[in-house]
Amino acid sequence: MISCKNYGKNTDDQFGQLTKQMETGKNAYYTLVDYRLTRYACYLIAQNGDPSKSEIALAQTYFATQTHKQEVSELLIEDEKRVQRRGEITGLNRALAEAAD
Repeated sequence: MISCKNYGKNTDDQFGQLTKQMETGKNAYYTLVDYRLTRYACYLIAQNGDPSKSEIALAQTYFATQTHKQEVSELLIEDEKRVQRRGEITGLNRALAEAAD
C-alpha cells in the first residue's frame, strides 16, 4: 500500500477493504476484514512480498520471466523495423542511382 501511495494512486481504489459477518456457532458472529484487490494491487503485493513464501517467490519469478520476454520481443520488433528501413533506403538509393545515369 505504501508503494501504491508513493506512486500517487489512491490506495482505497486499489485495495478495497471489505467486512464480512462470519458465524462461529449458535447465534454468534464475528466480523472478518478482507480486501478486494485490483490487478495492480496484486502486482505490488507480489513484487514487494516476502520471497521466502512460495507463492510470492513463484509470482516474482513469473513477473521477471514475463518482463524478460517483453524486453526481447521489443528488441526483435526494433530489429525488424531497422531491417525494413534499410531495405527502403537501399531501394531509394537504387532509384536515385538509376535516375542519375
